[in-house]
Amino acid sequence: MRDEEIRALIHAAVDRQIPVAEPSEQRKNALYAYAIGGKPMNKRIRISMGLALAIVLTMLAIGAMAAALLSARQVIEQSAVPMALENDTENRIIESYTHDQLVTLIQTANENGITLSESTGIMRALQAWEGYWEDEAIMDLCRAAFGGLYSDWTYEEQYWYNSLMAEMYGYENEMDYPGPGDLTAEEARARAADALRAAYPDAAKIEDPALYLRREQFMRTDTGSLWMLQYQPLNLTHPAYAVTVDQTGNAQEMKETPQDWREYTPSTLENAVSAAYRASTATRSSWSQEAWHAFRDKLPGASRESGWRLEHDAFLQTEYPLPEETDLPPRDAVAIAQRDAGVDIASDTACVLVSDGTSRVWRVTLRYTDAQGTGQTCSWEIDSRTGDILRRDIWRLGDRNWQAYVPQSVYDAVTKDLLTGDEAVALVSAALRRELQDDTIPFDDPTFFQTQASYSEWANRWEVLFRTQTLRYGTCAGQVDEKGNVTLTNVTAPQVDGDSLYSRYRQVYPRNPWPQALWVQFGNDMKQYDPVTWQGQLLKSTAYPEEETVTLTREQAVDIAFAHNDWQREEPLDATLIGAEPNPVWKIVLSGQTCIWLYEIDAETGEILDREAYAPDNSDFDNPLKRYTLHRDYAPAYVAQFGAERLAEIEVIKAYGDMTFDEPALPGAEMDAENPAQYATTLEDHTVLIWALTKGFHSYRVTFTDGWMTEKIEVIQ
Repeated sequence: MRDEEIRALIHAAVDRQIPVAEPSEQRKNALYAYAIGGKPMNKRIRISMGLALAIVLTMLAIGAMAAALLSARQVIEQSAVPMALENDTENRIIESYTHDQLVTLIQTANENGITLSESTGIMRALQAWEGYWEDEAIMDLCRAAFGGLYSDWTYEEQYWYNSLMAEMYGYENEMDYPGPGDLTAEEARARAADALRAAYPDAAKIEDPALYLRREQFMRTDTGSLWMLQYQPLNLTHPAYAVTVDQTGNAQEMKETPQDWREYTPSTLENAVSAAYRASTATRSSWSQEAWHAFRDKLPGASRESGWRLEHDAFLQTEYPLPEETDLPPRDAVAIAQRDAGVDIASDTACVLVSDGTSRVWRVTLRYTDAQGTGQTCSWEIDSRTGDILRRDIWRLGDRNWQAYVPQSVYDAVTKDLLTGDEAVALVSAALRRELQDDTIPFDDPTFFQTQASYSEWANRWEVLFRTQTLRYGTCAGQVDEKGNVTLTNVTAPQVDGDSLYSRYRQVYPRNPWPQALWVQFGNDMKQYDPVTWQGQLLKSTAYPEEETVTLTREQAVDIAFAHNDWQREEPLDATLIGAEPNPVWKIVLSGQTCIWLYEIDAETGEILDREAYAPDNSDFDNPLKRYTLHRDYAPAYVAQFGAERLAEIEVIKAYGDMTFDEPALPGAEMDAENPAQYATTLEDHTVLIWALTKGFHSYRVTFTDGWMTEKIEVIQ
């Protein structure tokens, strides 16, 4: 879409001053293409025209500024950092860009020659129409500009990046940096290379970037400054080198480390290949063709006693030839597969040149969403010289991921006698129907269940999960060994009641935080049941009003909580509006530096009504209901179920972080001779005394109000 066309669209919408209809897929794709420089939008994305126009306006504004190309540092300093600071409020630091900001940032980077890979987190967030963490987005830009991982950058680039982060988030960059009297990085590199070449004959090509990756660090000591340089070989044959250069230019502590392949396992070989061939992850998913070739060359000598798996047998039956001039480039092979699939963007892509001895093909595997919105994973075998598609295979349920790295003929031969994922799913579903005594449960219907099957190479069994998609049925799971024996690990009855509705909702809507509209729906559904458990009764008695019925918005309530918190660099974990008298209450959960905070804030006045702190690893004491019910309702319900002594124990842990607590010995309880209790408790009216029975431990007094709210906590000895 040309600029004048975009302006005409904007002017037409403004002139009419009315909402514009949902844009067409073609127009949405044009917007996305404008942002990333020619690649279309994922067809699942749906946006309003108002938002689309706002994005376009932002793009045009950035485009006008970008007449002269900026360096990566300038893009980050002049665009990324100011946008990040714009998000922060007076009370808290927001650490995520909005999606609109991502569009602007990516467009700015693209206009200045910084091309971001589709596999980066920032691009995945763009495609999913989501925001993204600020520091991760900046890191993606830096990797695209500087190349490689953070550890591969020059020391000056690392220092600049850390200084930038320190400025953004208000801490001090503690990295040393050379000054007057110190060697510069260039001088240190030259001295180090000369010294290594003089000492070791094999270091003759130490400065060849095709053979070695240099890592560098600078530091100050009591005796002067030092440069420490390491040279990582980019293959499995050259030795590694390390050298320290002092501020006078003398080389110290030189070391040559030859690569030793006398004893190794597949795991150590994989790690060595990832390090030598600069994989962006520690797994095979990001290996280059050269890495696969080297791995296959060394694999026959690896010990079979440790970690040898079925996939390694398949790798041994596969050749990974190095590309020749007559071979298609891998990007062309991927493009052929994408055209055949009818997609422009794949969420995950693998492409490796393989041979089973009879054919030489590009093995391309794509994970994508088809035109009907269904997720697909398919593999193609494409003739490496002609580009002809020789075969196309849709992955069956439970196919192993290493299928993407071997010819299909090899995969079929290695796995032909094994229990398949489809067979495991059928066995588990049949066992579940028998256990639940219901032959009608539609485990094979994607409307009701999302089916997952994965094979554990270590445990030699299938893990099958039927994740419910509706409130009608519950999530179920089972395991199947290679002999077909089934073990059911999660059997959930189809019917729900007032005691299981909350867990069923969590199965269907697992993401946090829930929007308030979902809480409203849940509260309405609870009205039809009569729960028996204290949790169910507490949830039914809790009202969840619509957010529009109160003055204070969710964001305003969270801002108030941050203003009274000791840690302002975390996003809220949850925010739920709860009905109460005289006014509804916002229940805010924040993840702090040393604890989890629970706030209750009046949704009309903004007054903080209650504030609790929990240790971050206290899952045993932080019942999920505590996040979604009022403290004044939760405490008496908890006491009625577990007793005041147990509530007192939790309050002590919250107040003092005393994690030495064992379960207190309740009055009249028998002592275990082998594992005596460390505490005993007594209850007097609304006061609990917790007596230490072990020397050196504290004793406590916890005083509650008549409504079992905590009034006072004291150390008494």
